[in-house]
Amino acid sequence: MKITRIFQLMVVLMGFASLAWAGDGYPMKCMDGKDADGKPVKGCGYEEMVIFGGGMMFERVMGYCPTCEKFVGVTWTREGSPLLNPEAKVTPPPKPLGKIWDAKTGRKLTIYACPHCQGPFAEIKNVKELTHCPKCGGAHFTVDKTKPREAID
Repeated sequence: MKITRIFQLMVVLMGFASLAWAGDGYPMKCMDGKDADGKPVKGCGYEEMVIFGGGMMFERVMGYCPTCEKFVGVTWTREGSPLLNPEAKVTPPPKPLGKIWDAKTGRKLTIYACPHCQGPFAEIKNVKELTHCPKCGGAHFTVDKTKPREAID
C-alpha cells in the first residue's frame, strides 16, 4: 500500500516537473472578426506556428522580426540542464540589445537581435500578448483552434 502511494506521488511530481520545463507551439491565424463598431472585418489569413518557452535542456525567447517579417526565436542551454552529449557546446543566454518602454501597456520590453538578419525584435512572453496580425495590423490574430498545438521539450 505504501509503495503504491509513493509511486503515485512520484508520477504526479514528475508530471508537474515536465509541465514546468515544456514549451508550447500555437498555430496562429489572422481571422475574420468585427471592429469596435461591430462591423465585419475580413482577416488577411496570415498563418504561422508561434513557439513560446523552451525545453528541459534549453530556454527560448521569441518575437516577431519586422525586418525578416517572421516570428523568430533565440535559444540557449538551460542552466543546470543535463547534457546528453558531454561534448556538446553549451550556448550562453543572448545579451539583450536593450529595453524600451511600451506606452500602451506600461511594460518594459526586452529587445534582442534576430538570429537571421541581426535586426531588432521585442520579446513576446505568451500567446495572450498576440492580438494584432503582424502582416496586416488587423486585431484578430488568434489561435487557430482547427489545428493542433505543439508541445516542445
